[in-house]
Order: sequence, then structure tokens, then C-alpha cells
Amino acid sequence: MIRTVRNHSSHSFRRVLASFTLVALAACGGGGGGGETSPVSAVVPAGSGARAIQMIGTWEIRNVTVVESGGPNQLTPLNGTQVVISGDGVVSIGGFSTKRSDLETLVGTPLDVYVNQQDGRRLFYGLTLDQRAAELTREVVGLAGGSIDDASIAVEQFNSSMSAAGTESFVRARYTLARIAPSILIPEDAVAPADGETKPTMQQLLQQRFGDKAAK
Repeated sequence: MIRTVRNHSSHSFRRVLASFTLVALAACGGGGGGGETSPVSAVVPAGSGARAIQMIGTWEIRNVTVVESGGPNQLTPLNGTQVVISGDGVVSIGGFSTKRSDLETLVGTPLDVYVNQQDGRRLFYGLTLDQRAAELTREVVGLAGGSIDDASIAVEQFNSSMSAAGTESFVRARYTLARIAPSILIPEDAVAPADGETKPTMQQLLQQRFGDKAAK
């Protein structure tokens, strides 16, 4: 079952602030699913991705383990965050849309890179937006998952945020996506901030989707 829900107002995109990005979304050596190339800067965890499952549904992040991290204000995925997956890939994280057009509408600029796909065995989601020339940050996200069984997906996520001055914060984490419902909620298309309203930064949008442990 697919339902549509109203997206949060542009004011909600300014509620939480933090740092988080991923090393560039270039192809890197594959992980678990047999050593294939990954289109994002995370790899499918070893031993996963061999079995085709129905990935469409609502999932929950569980058993987060930080593998490596560095720098201040790292943004670590939070247990309990809901991830909605459709036939095309990730629909929303933490209740907020992950669609390219929605993110670009909200920040008012095109993304440099965007990846979002699933084939029933592997899941890849990633993006990068480099605004250091405008004295902002380079934000990059990469998530690679592989099926374990019908109710679980093993995931590696690597986030990194770099300031215009070159200071970087990063975290590589692994966790399990556990299925909690076969139905999905699709957020409505985002509405651009009204004239006079401050556009959220990509850093703020990503922090909102994945949470901010440092601020809690």
C-alpha cells in the first residue's frame, strides 16, 4: 500500500543544525556483495546482497556501530530512524524526502552528484553538494546496503562534511535496516521557500534526516 503525506514546511528545515558529509561519491572497491564496484563512497557489507528480497516498505535503523570517525560535530545515524524504500530507491529518511528535485528545490541549487537505486539485493543512496566557493560546506552522503533476509538489510554509511577552510568531520557507521511495515508513505513534493525566507543549507537538510547526536 502506498500513501502520500504532506511534506513539512520550509520552517521545519531550519530546526536543527550540525555537520555531516561524505568523501566524494566516486566509485570505490566493492564490499560484501561479491566485490562489485559501488557507485557511492560506502560498500555493501560483507556477506550481504546475495539474496533477492522485496525491499519496498518501511524500515528502521537498528544496531548502529561506528567504525571510524574524526573531526567535530560528527553526524552519526541514529537507531530508530525510519527509512522508506520504493521500487526506485530511498523515498524518505526520518520522515523527510530524499528525492533529488525536493532537495534542489529547498536549497535552491542543483546537486553535483545524486545516486538512488535498488534492485532487491543491493541498495545505494548518495549525494554531494560542494558550496565551499560560497563560503559554505561540501556535503556528501553515501549509503550502501545488501539484503540479509526478507526482514533485514545490512548497511554501511559514510558521512563527511568539509568547511570552506578545509576542516572535515566524518563518520563511517554500519547498521541493520529492519522491516517494520510493507506499506510506504511518499512525501508530497517540496515547496520552495517563499521570497524573503532563508533557504536551508544542505548541511541542515542532511542533519534533519539523520539526526544530531551532538545536539541532543
